[in-house]
Amino acid sequence: MKVNRGKKAFKLGEIRQAAVFNEPVGPDHEFYTDFAGLREDFEEKVVYRDLNVTYSHDKYFFNPLLDSQNKVLFYFGGAPGSGKTSELKKYLNNLDHSACFYCIICPIDTELSLNDVEYMDILIFQLEQLLARLERDQIDGIDDRVIQRMEGWFQERERELKKSLHLEAEMTMGTKVDTGGIFAKLLSIFGEFKAGIKGSREWMVATRQTFKNRFSDFAQIFNDFIEEVNQAIRKQGKGQEVLFLVDGLEKSFSKEIRHKIIFDEEDRIRAIKAFTIFTLPPELMMYRQKLMQYSTFRSFPFVKLYHQKDRSKVLAAFTRFREFIYKRIDRSLFENEDLVDQFIHYSGGSPRELLRLLDMAYTYTDDVKGKYDLASLERTVKYLAAQNGNYLTKAQIAKLQELKTNNDQGLETDFDEVMEDLLEQVIVMEYNDGSYKRVHPIVESSKIYQERVH
Repeated sequence: MKVNRGKKAFKLGEIRQAAVFNEPVGPDHEFYTDFAGLREDFEEKVVYRDLNVTYSHDKYFFNPLLDSQNKVLFYFGGAPGSGKTSELKKYLNNLDHSACFYCIICPIDTELSLNDVEYMDILIFQLEQLLARLERDQIDGIDDRVIQRMEGWFQERERELKKSLHLEAEMTMGTKVDTGGIFAKLLSIFGEFKAGIKGSREWMVATRQTFKNRFSDFAQIFNDFIEEVNQAIRKQGKGQEVLFLVDGLEKSFSKEIRHKIIFDEEDRIRAIKAFTIFTLPPELMMYRQKLMQYSTFRSFPFVKLYHQKDRSKVLAAFTRFREFIYKRIDRSLFENEDLVDQFIHYSGGSPRELLRLLDMAYTYTDDVKGKYDLASLERTVKYLAAQNGNYLTKAQIAKLQELKTNNDQGLETDFDEVMEDLLEQVIVMEYNDGSYKRVHPIVESSKIYQERVH
């Protein structure tokens, strides 16, 4: 029988589709749970203030007369599984309307090459996503000369490429018959550009270098186009200013590529004058002081389940996580609520980790009982603890020992490459503003941790 993904589970066999852990949901989904107010130093309202957004009469507002010259570049950092994408979906829900922003979601992990990407690729994708929405919303009133300048710029780059690569074939970029609206030709150009990047290595390298050499010209064209769009969407009551939400940089690309995009391309990123939120890979959060010299940075931590001083439960956090579970899985499928709280405990305050636990524990459930029991959870924890603990290096174990000692004494632990790896692998979890770290509860339960650290 085909199961509808995203429906609450009332039977054991329906759990797997309800506990999908790699598909973030937003406020418009029945599974969505808002963890606002439970991330200690992080407050949602601070993000809105950073974006120059005000709140009045249950609605968010952006005033372009006051803030349009101050384009905010915003880095939103947090560990994998902390819920950044769901948080961005909430901002989209709150800010995307006529009195505020015209939000353009850019999930680069699903659209661009996973192993080879540069900032220019991302920027073209941003434009492509913007054009696609403008076409859907039938936005008009944009100066034809601005669009023609952009078309001309790309066509000129192709002529340079053909010449540098000694290609005699007819130009193809942007020469197709225009059968769509005013944005169709540009969308066609961008589609062909992306296809070229994914094709010949020689073409890809030459294209990127050509674009870099002429980037200052392109940045001006891009910025002029954004200003034209801003005026058009205001006139048609679609928003006050374009806001790009660029998500997914940390999900698939190598550390080297991520570092290159954020730092080697810093001058190009700064040249683009558009409100933009980038989710930041966890290993780059150590450079927050450098980033804050030209941008806004906010750290998005896990939900803290226990108070630091006495290790007592944060009751509001457990209550919210029970809500999170019961929206997906009926409480009748759990032996008791103490078991639910143990699932929450072993998640460490990560929504994704909790769903992963529930998904795996399902495989150990008893068909006769037809529900989660303590045995299914214990077998899951034992398996995951072995998977994580068996591959800890000597350097990592030493760092975990240091972390435990410092936490026992109320001290912070120095950040280094070993800690960077532990955070990226979610062996160590970060709370507050990053000042408090603790070992993932499942790793704490592993044999090697108990023998060497505990």
